[in-house]
This record gives sequence, structure tokens and C-alpha cells, in this order.
Amino acid sequence: MVLDKLVNLHPRALMPLRSFRHRFAVFAESNRERRGREVRGEAGAPATGARWRRRLTALSRLYLGGERALIRRALSDPYFPVTKYWRLNAEGFAAEPASAPMSPRRLTRRMAAHLSRWVRTFLAIRRDLAVVRQEGRPAGVKLGGSPQEGPPDGGWCDLCGSCCEIRGGPPHFSAPLIPPPRWIRYFRGDFSRDQRFCPFLLEYFATSAFFCSIYEVKPRCCWVFDREECAFLKADLARERAATGRS
Repeated sequence: MVLDKLVNLHPRALMPLRSFRHRFAVFAESNRERRGREVRGEAGAPATGARWRRRLTALSRLYLGGERALIRRALSDPYFPVTKYWRLNAEGFAAEPASAPMSPRRLTRRMAAHLSRWVRTFLAIRRDLAVVRQEGRPAGVKLGGSPQEGPPDGGWCDLCGSCCEIRGGPPHFSAPLIPPPRWIRYFRGDFSRDQRFCPFLLEYFATSAFFCSIYEVKPRCCWVFDREECAFLKADLARERAATGRS
């Protein structure tokens, strides 16, 4: 099993668990507010931008040196899946039965380390996609960085991203792309024991519209997930929520 390791973790990352969860939660809230304004074409409110920067700074201060810079860079990206990460990882870890025996100190370190690893993975995929596009090879959605471009057209798909909540799968990528070796590890789930969704899943400007960054060359197991499979999955999730009382 792969164990998450993290260098340059600030001692503050060992503070009570609530501190990490709270810092990520308030950042996610500010991120939704800021990105929502961008999508609506509203003039940037100074208070909104300042609040977003303060909360990003507070979260990134759990790390030191270059690690802190990577956290800020990734979480500043309008396509980082903040909403999905918060629900399944930052908040989800603490709710899982396997986390119950862990001390708050150990769980806090695990959560902080995983964010660092996920950030590195996200930035590596973004770099790889840029290279693929420069070489003129198809890969997925063009990421222009403009809120006016709108989310990708999913056709019958409503971009909920539920089908991508996987811990790994067979990495048989579609031709003609020969993927970078690390993509094999990423999709297979080797890079972290705590993977809760596909690392190739991105989010459009914190709107809960999730899309595949490598749609044109995604693995074969993803292509076979069609509309019928989607309906079955959503019905199953609805039953699970009803049984557990979750919204």
C-alpha cells in the first residue's frame, strides 16, 4: 500500500483536526463566491477578493517553503475540483469508519499530506495536458481559463461527476494517445491510498460542474459507462442517501 509522505509540513498542520477542516471549508466557501461572480460577469468585489486571499493564505500556512507555493498555485486554478475534494476528502475522511480509531493528530496529518499529494498530481496533469496540446494531439477539453467559455457540453450528462468517484481502474487508455507513465499510476490509484475520485476530474469555476480533462482519450472502462449505467448509479445513490439520511 502506498503511504502518503510529505516534506515541509508546518507544525501547525498537527493542530486539532477542526483547524484543517475549518480552513478548507471557509476557503471553499470563498472560492464559490469568487468564482460565481466571475461566471456571472460581475465586477470583482474588493471584499470578495480580499476574503478569498486571506482564506487561501490561512490554509497554505499549514505548509512550508515550496509546498506552500504549490498549494496556493493549485487552489488558485479555476479548474481545481475544490467542491468534490471538500466533500470526499477534506470532510469525507473524518466521517469514514476507518478513521474512527485514529487520533486527531494522526488524521490531521493524513488530511494535510493528502492535499499536498493531490495538488502535485493536479499540477502534473495540467502540465502534461499543455504539452499534449502543443504537440497537436487530442486529449480533452481545452482549458482557456475564461469564465465566459462556459462548462463543457455534456450532452445527456449533467456533469455531476458521480461516475468518477472511484479509487482506481484498469488504465487502458484510448488510442491514439500513448499516455505519460504517471497517468497509468494516477488512474490505477497507485499514487495515494486515499484516492476518492479520479484525479483527471476537473471542476468548472466552483460550480459543481465536473468534467473529464482527458475525455477524448479516457480509458476504455470509462467509455462503457453510458446513459443507462448513469441512471442506475444515480438511483443507487438516491437509495443510499435515503437510508443514511444524507442530502
